[in-house]
This record gives sequence, structure tokens and C-alpha cells, in this order.
Amino acid sequence: MNWLRRNWLKIVFAFAILIVWEISVDNFIVPVPSEIISEFFSLLFKTRTWDNVFLSSQRVYISLLFATLVGLFIGSLRYFYPKIAGYVDMIFYPSQFLASAVWTIIGIVLFGLSWVTPYFIIVMVILPNIFVAVQLGLSNINKQLLEYGSTITKNKKRIFRYIIFPQMMPPIFLGIIRSNAVAWKIVVTAELFIGTNGLGFMVNNYYRLLNIPKLFAVVLLIVLIGLGIDWILRYTQRRFFSYVKD
Repeated sequence: MNWLRRNWLKIVFAFAILIVWEISVDNFIVPVPSEIISEFFSLLFKTRTWDNVFLSSQRVYISLLFATLVGLFIGSLRYFYPKIAGYVDMIFYPSQFLASAVWTIIGIVLFGLSWVTPYFIIVMVILPNIFVAVQLGLSNINKQLLEYGSTITKNKKRIFRYIIFPQMMPPIFLGIIRSNAVAWKIVVTAELFIGTNGLGFMVNNYYRLLNIPKLFAVVLLIVLIGLGIDWILRYTQRRFFSYVKD
């Protein structure tokens, strides 16, 4: 109820847009909301839809896990080997300015239209986000805790494990939240070009068939999945890292 009281104006505004859309559209190309919602519920009862949801989710979260581990490892080299930090930055930091379309072309050149290509594209696009989050975490370490830990042990691995890594977790988790949103956009784009399954493939397939209501229904499904997972991640952030601000 508190949520409804805080957001009632937004809800009314959204319903107003849908009503205007419903009564103002009068052509065979653009579907009205009632058609989209009908097709959306139709998709929910098809096994093939959930197979594609699973495949796209698999690509997103295997890629996100891999990018997080690699980004954490590479970013942490700055602590263990400060002399090579500049070279690592020189290689990985500029890669965030490459568009996903560029990585799609590179992926196709390197791996062709294989199952590896979507994973490659997603990892290469979100890896800089994780890398920058790790760097941000290292740059904001509490110096007093670090000095205190250094008086107890000189073992850099133990200091990293018990003092540095816990302080790095909030920005890393924030990087994961943002990378999750990016990864969902990238997986759909990758599947549009090279997929034979997945939600992006469904979008492309319905576009080719000119079944625009189902196309919009798949888009709605993608948005709802993305919002749902984003809510779970942000709830986890508030639960465990309540002092972190976006």
C-alpha cells in the first residue's frame, strides 16, 4: 500500500498513455495495447517461449559471472602488482568506448556464427564496467583499516581477503547491477544477428513474419524480465549494502 501511495501518479499516467494509445491507433502496422497483452499471455503458455527465456538468461548470467571473475582478477592486479597497473589500464579502460556493434562484428570475424559469439560479445561489452568498478573500489579503501591490517600481517593475500575485498564489494555489486541491464540489451542484439534461438531470435523471427503484435509481446517480456531481475539485485544491494548510492 505504501508503494501505491508513493507511485499512484505514475500509475495513472501510465494508464492514461495506454488508453490514448488504444483509442488513437488505427492502422494494421502498429498494434494496440489490448492486442499486445493478449499475445503476451499467449506466449507465456508456450513451452518454446520459456526455452528461449532460459537460453537468453543462460547467455547473460554465464557471461556476467565470467566477466565479473575476470574483471576482479585483472582489476586486483593493481594492488598485487602496482608497477603493471598502468599497462592494465591502458589495455582495458579504452575498450569501454567500443560499441556493442563493433564487438558483434569482431565476434563474428573471430568465431563465426557459433554458440561462442554471443558470450564473447556480452563479456567484452560488460567487462570494462566490472573493471572500472573494481578500480573504484580499490581507490576508496579505508586507509586506516589498511594500516591497521598491515600491523597485524604483511601477507598481501590475507590483507586483500579480509580488509580490501569486503570494502570493494559495494562498488563491484553496483557494477554488476549496471552490467546486468547492459547484458540484456546485448544478448538480444547478438541473437538478432546470429541466434537460432533466444529472445532476440524471437524478435527477429516475428519481424520477418510481420507479426508485429507478437514482436511487441516479446519486447514486453524482455522488459519485464529485466525489471524483475534488476529489482532483485537492487533489493540485495539495499539489504547488504544499504549505504551505497547509485
